Amino acid sequence: MPGLEVIELDPGLGCCGAAGIQMLTDPVRAAGYREPLLAQLHDSGATRLLSANIGCRLHLAAARVPVQHPLELLAERLRP
Repeated sequence: MPGLEVIELDPGLGCCGAAGIQMLTDPVRAAGYREPLLAQLHDSGATRLLSANIGCRLHLAAARVPVQHPLELLAERLRP
């Protein structure tokens, strides 16, 4: 997409913490996995977060930027 800059988060951080239902059954542990990713996201200056996984999108909704499925971004860019 013209004008789109892709910033990949460090995959070494691993899972966002949603881990199936872990975000519901052990929210403290899940948040512990999520926070380093959100810190990295905010430090990157990204203006949105894309994930194809619904569990990750729900869990990462704590981000200060919109969290979307990649197809939502594509649909926005294709609108006249």
